[in-house]
Amino acid sequence: MSLPTKKVYNSIDIAKFVAALIVVAVHTHPFGGTAFDYYANCLGRIAVPFFFVATAYFFFRREQPDIVAYTKRLGTLYGLWLLIMSPNVFQRFFIDYEGTMWVQIRHFLQCLLFGATWWSSWYIMACIIGVNIVYFLSRRWRWSNTQLLILGGIGFVICLLTSGYTEVGRWLMPNAAWEDVHHKLSIKYYMFPSNSFVVSILYITLGKIFAESDWQSWRVFRSRRGALAMLIATVILGMAEVHLMRWASFKDDVWLWLPFFTVLNFGLLLQTDVKLNPDLGRWLRNLSILIYILHPFCARYVNPTLFGHKPLDIWQFAMSLTESLVVAIVIIWLSGKIPVLKKLY
Repeated sequence: MSLPTKKVYNSIDIAKFVAALIVVAVHTHPFGGTAFDYYANCLGRIAVPFFFVATAYFFFRREQPDIVAYTKRLGTLYGLWLLIMSPNVFQRFFIDYEGTMWVQIRHFLQCLLFGATWWSSWYIMACIIGVNIVYFLSRRWRWSNTQLLILGGIGFVICLLTSGYTEVGRWLMPNAAWEDVHHKLSIKYYMFPSNSFVVSILYITLGKIFAESDWQSWRVFRSRRGALAMLIATVILGMAEVHLMRWASFKDDVWLWLPFFTVLNFGLLLQTDVKLNPDLGRWLRNLSILIYILHPFCARYVNPTLFGHKPLDIWQFAMSLTESLVVAIVIIWLSGKIPVLKKLY
């Protein structure tokens, strides 16, 4: 059952903007490497799963989802920002990276598909590839949502074992064999499952299920108060998981509690009515995209002396956010006079 496309969810627009701020915090460590910073950083991982679910929800709730237009729009967005970021991308892949021209090109293409060409680009490519995979498997090959969830679950497990739960991988395989697998994925082939379409499939499927089903009748959402209590309990359990796994963590991108939190959070947001000026809603939506794309450039290249896990990282957060916000506002304002700029968001 497809839902009507005209309903506006101001709660989602507000949440997108907040999630963009959270991503800036994750990348700039405003709490300066303290113990609290570790937990805040892991809690900040709620942002990207939410973005995936929201993207899939608004795509699949249409009567006739246009995968060509969707791919073209995001592909244009990616291509234009790749062009804007090209000096830094060229420096990274073709000057700083040692090897023959073929090795450098292969490195670039692998990061294009399985990682990032610039810091925040992986999410855009993960959306392009992930939505196309879910769309074609479901519409052309008639995969059920259950089959898609299984596929997404397998991808999620792979991400767990190559991210927060790397020690489990060492327990399941001889240490040398696991190190060889990890080396090939992350160093030789530059495939980072937790920063690629691999992690997106589960969340995109969840967004599709929200779009196509009567989610309000799900037992978990029959009582909004009960769902909220479960959401809070999930956060508490998540922090317990973070605490228990801290000693075993290689990276902190993927945790078991995130899918459960994301489902509860997104369902509650859909149930929440917020009165908001339509123009403000559009501004928040557009600002969230631009802040997400712009802030790594500000953090790495505009404020290089501030970047790092240092006590002054609160200034890195404040400066990077302010600069991203100002540039984003200018782009949106200018797009009213130069329409082609709208393709940047």
